[in-house]
Amino acid sequence: PMAIWRMVRWWRAGDGHRDVAIVALLAGAGVLDAAYVVLIGGDFMHARMLLPGLFALSMVTWLDLSDKFDRTAPLVVAVAFSAVSCAMLRYPERLIGKNLIANERGVYIYLSRNPHPVSPADYQRSAWARYGMVLAAAAKRVPHGTKAMVVLSSKSELPDAQYPARLVGARSNLPSSLIVPAGNIGVMGWFAGDDVYLFDRQSLANPIGGHLTKLPDHGRPGHNDPSRLFWMIARFGLPGHEDVLGSHLGPTVLAARRQLACPLPSAYLHAITAPLSASQMLTNIAHAPSWTRFEIERFPTAVTPCPN
Repeated sequence: PMAIWRMVRWWRAGDGHRDVAIVALLAGAGVLDAAYVVLIGGDFMHARMLLPGLFALSMVTWLDLSDKFDRTAPLVVAVAFSAVSCAMLRYPERLIGKNLIANERGVYIYLSRNPHPVSPADYQRSAWARYGMVLAAAAKRVPHGTKAMVVLSSKSELPDAQYPARLVGARSNLPSSLIVPAGNIGVMGWFAGDDVYLFDRQSLANPIGGHLTKLPDHGRPGHNDPSRLFWMIARFGLPGHEDVLGSHLGPTVLAARRQLACPLPSAYLHAITAPLSASQMLTNIAHAPSWTRFEIERFPTAVTPCPN
């Protein structure tokens, strides 16, 4: 309302058309951004993705010190909204609540066992940090000039006595020598170091998982595109070793590898791993629309056509 009132006043005065355009652009961008977040289902962290839209909308309610009304009205509104937010709009859950929306700060306090986790040292007692350091040591034992891959025998993120991990040969043009599946890659990746590539099984940062066809059950926001391990084997496994997950999955690995060899996925994977030269940059820009939109069949077979 404050922005609309100002724009109407400026427009009627006839001397603020440029100012009206700027305010309308900011307000429109904020509304569109917030509407898009709601449309795609939001985020697993409470209110995080709404911050850019809220910031854009806040930009149109500045204080005009030359006008008495404009000095006081926005300030009163801001103070009132802040009071309401602190009293009624705070996320009540300690960890993860309804629809699997998280109080992410509370989650990381719980997992790190630290009341104020900020630096990497604050996470050293977490399982992610311990396993990351194990992976860093394992990467140093991979013979120079070769690649290796960790294969877990369960859906678990970390190996344990019941579900041990195996180390098998791998192929990759990535600089990392060790490839590892992981469900949470942030803290673990920091402690593992640059010589370890984490295959993000939750697909938040997985170039393959982000292009798989969607599951009918949307699940948790931001975590509803899990990448099965056969995609990791298809991309990084050695030819002839398709059965490392079991002979029953060998044909699926072959089908997935054929999908990744198709023109669109193959060019896309090359683009995100090749050195960023001037020509590669122009190629990325030219092909960005097609490389953004294509979808790979989540469970391919020998007769699955190439994505287009």
